[in-house]
Amino acid sequence: LWEAHPDVMARVIVRHYELAAEIAEAHGGRMPRSQGEGDSTLTAFARATDAVEGALAFQQAVTTEPWPDGIELRLRTGLHTGEAQIEHGDYFGAALSRAARLRALGQGGQVLVSQATAELVADRLPAGVSLRDLGRVQLRGFGRAEQVHQMCAPFLPDTGDPITLAGPEAEAPTRLPFPIALPPGVTRFVGRADELE
Repeated sequence: LWEAHPDVMARVIVRHYELAAEIAEAHGGRMPRSQGEGDSTLTAFARATDAVEGALAFQQAVTTEPWPDGIELRLRTGLHTGEAQIEHGDYFGAALSRAARLRALGQGGQVLVSQATAELVADRLPAGVSLRDLGRVQLRGFGRAEQVHQMCAPFLPDTGDPITLAGPEAEAPTRLPFPIALPPGVTRFVGRADELE
């Protein structure tokens, strides 16, 4: 978008930050001073259900905002529940990194949720909202894989079934640089009998 719309993107990003701050405040969230890299934002909530409502409100606001030049702004959102340290108004800790890794997995318009958050909100989701289990993903820099869920709602894009994770965390299968002749009866689909059939 910065390359295609260089004259208006600064205004778009400023409005994006304004919407993020308004919605965070409306849902009891707090935006620390350090917002992460690039044009990303970070909001901390005391309750996971507030985070879900805030994320859904933010996605709706961005979808309905009249952006200049007909821009379609699509956000990736990652929600994780965990402990963080607070120093001088900023949040630190592995929980923030896990949330950022989840966000990196997503496609525009997706809200991805960690297992910890899913367990807290599953029985308290807003009407018409559900969680779809996407499976386990090994997040870069973490020893424990994460069970990832996608939040589904009528106003969020459905990227199809099965859903593929788009980010660098969703690593492609390792490809050998040269073909290998396999013995008779041996397949490259190790542990994937159902898929092979």
